[in-house]
Amino acid sequence: MRGWVLDCYPDMDTNRMVLWFKTPGGAVRVVDDMTPHIYVHSSRERLDKLKRDLAMIGVEDAERQKRRISLGDGERDVLAVPVREYGSLQSLATTIDSWGNYREHSLYNVDLRMDQRYFLHKGLFAMGWWRSTGSGAWRPGGASTTPCRC
Repeated sequence: MRGWVLDCYPDMDTNRMVLWFKTPGGAVRVVDDMTPHIYVHSSRERLDKLKRDLAMIGVEDAERQKRRISLGDGERDVLAVPVREYGSLQSLATTIDSWGNYREHSLYNVDLRMDQRYFLHKGLFAMGWWRSTGSGAWRPGGASTTPCRC
């Protein structure tokens, strides 16, 4: 499938992302999976404790990763915390922050909108001409022969 990305939003009931494409044959709705993550930076000991504490509330697949946390720094250890239920993202972030006494944990990617998260994760942008590879990935669609009459 090839088309322009017209819209992207979360379906809060199914915890999946909904995209609308304008294709030569008309509008097409695509539903795709995405698990957003909150990233937490702290001391090694605090990250280990946070991982254990998260497991006690059912978040058992948090994992340590290396990520840049500021433009001038190299990669640092962070805990990548998956958020399975889109609606619980803010409350989970608040819980993590409170467990660090609001000063021990630095949280990242908490305030990104879901469509921005999805676009960054997939490498997409709105109104771009894209094609599906069939494996869940998207690629630039090459030159379009017709302008988007959106």
